Amino acid sequence: MNNKPNTRFKGFNGLWKLQTLEKICANFKSGTGITSTEISELGGYPVYGGNGLRGYTNTYTHNGEYILIGRQGALCGNINTFSGKAYISEHAIAIGENNLSYIWFLEQLLLKLNLNSYSESTAQPGLSVDKLKKISVYVPAKEEQVVIGNFLRILDNNINLNIFKLKLLRQLKKAYLQQMFPQSGESTPRVRFAGFKEPWEIRKLGDITNSYSGGTPNIKKKELYGGEIPFIRSAEINADKTQLFLSKEGLENSSAKMIEVGTILYALYGATSGEVGLSKISGAINQAILAIKPIRGYDANFIAQWLRRQKSNIVSTYLQGGQGNLSAAIVKELTVLTPSKEEQAAIGHFFHTLDTQISTHQTKLSTLKQLKAAYLQNMLA
Repeated sequence: MNNKPNTRFKGFNGLWKLQTLEKICANFKSGTGITSTEISELGGYPVYGGNGLRGYTNTYTHNGEYILIGRQGALCGNINTFSGKAYISEHAIAIGENNLSYIWFLEQLLLKLNLNSYSESTAQPGLSVDKLKKISVYVPAKEEQVVIGNFLRILDNNINLNIFKLKLLRQLKKAYLQQMFPQSGESTPRVRFAGFKEPWEIRKLGDITNSYSGGTPNIKKKELYGGEIPFIRSAEINADKTQLFLSKEGLENSSAKMIEVGTILYALYGATSGEVGLSKISGAINQAILAIKPIRGYDANFIAQWLRRQKSNIVSTYLQGGQGNLSAAIVKELTVLTPSKEEQAAIGHFFHTLDTQISTHQTKLSTLKQLKAAYLQNMLA
């Protein structure tokens, strides 16, 4: 704990002052008990518990801007905020600002404190209000708190906006996967691009693709690793980099196989069984991956999306409780409904574009979260 941060806005100098949370927070206490029968999907005021919104009721206990700290359970210490009138249940601790503090600075300060680490039980974790009040923290003057709090809140809003966009894109893709491929017992999809009317034809995946799996060099021979050839494992089929690299000798002295960018990668073993990727890198694959290359007239993006759509059916049919391994023989025997080459290309391109948008938002979200963590570490003492 330091008495000034590493990074500050211009115009602010001097040391921060050590204070207890009790001194810089107003209304530091648990909420009021409420029964489940008093909570409904409709009502005049939201009801907040330790994990956020629980429903609605016709009365309220708090009016203003408050930070809520989850008080009980595995998620105790989690932080939520609200503005306006609301009912705060006994499972949450509500705190507000006073003349020494700014509400949105307090929010960031509490996030950095990781209050879950102050829980007092492992069987049924819980937080003591009296214990939290005694936590000492360094804080600046209120004017500096306002600048820091508003800055980090804007960053949080950008993070939440990207989370929302990413959720919508994933829901959109899920809906399109259902509508742009034929339903069970049907030979055409319910949503098609203009100009395509012919029924789709049944093919075995093994008849329209060539496939092969890889292998793993002897892990005890360290000289086989540390080279420049990316070594792709099943958890990395959608990644743009790998953790392991093979030497040329390692590739030549193993059954690992090379693949190129755009190859369909199908995870056969373990927790990732049934996952599908379109390789973003050229490298070698291990034995847990089946590389699939469509023959002429068939589109890789289309087949990859079809396999993704079929994942739950494949897993439930061939794996016990979602656990176990698939085999190349099983995958090759899968039947695929396929349209013309032109319609495959249109569908494949559509989903590739959608996947690119999802990937872009994932990357942006990851970057924003890393940025927020760095600012939180350096802008708070």
